[in-house]
Amino acid sequence: MRTAAIAEAPQAVSPFPELQRRWQAAFSYLQRFAEANPDAADVVEARRRMAEVEREWERLQAVDPNSPDCFPWPSTDAPAGDGDGHAATGAWQEIGMLAYLGYHVGLSSTLSAAQRLRLLGHVFVMRLPPLNGIAYMRQWGAPDTGTRLRKIAEGLASFARNAKRRRNPNLAEAIRQWEDDLEGIRRVHYVGRFDFPWPAP
Repeated sequence: MRTAAIAEAPQAVSPFPELQRRWQAAFSYLQRFAEANPDAADVVEARRRMAEVEREWERLQAVDPNSPDCFPWPSTDAPAGDGDGHAATGAWQEIGMLAYLGYHVGLSSTLSAAQRLRLLGHVFVMRLPPLNGIAYMRQWGAPDTGTRLRKIAEGLASFARNAKRRRNPNLAEAIRQWEDDLEGIRRVHYVGRFDFPWPAP
């Protein structure tokens, strides 16, 4: 007699990938068009969409994940797997804050130096998505504070140091961009305002 296979419960869908997509789409639009015409209707709408996502991130951060009333709605969508019924691994929690918000460097990045600095500047003052748990979020501090700026700066410096240790010539452009961005946010946001030791790449 065959034993019937027990069907797994449908996996709940996290709201974070969709919120990430919407935020990055709006920010990308602003990167391209806001400077030329900051009061255009579509630019204003992109800002509204970004603010809407950031408010939702703020709301989610305040939700007690242990509350029985806090649960994501289940879905029957099946993520891509290996063809044998095994779901692909990896979750949104595993991505770092800067990467989640679209910050990338190196030869494969589509961001210009000015766009990277605008993005980092916005990360400094924005309401962040609640990624990776409470302890991780505490490291980022409140918007527009030394704690937030220090977290960004230490992240960039750490990326550059780790890449240098690998001694891979293919990482030279990424290292240069991390160092340039570190100096850029130092000039704009640190000098004359904060006095914590600035990290070295």
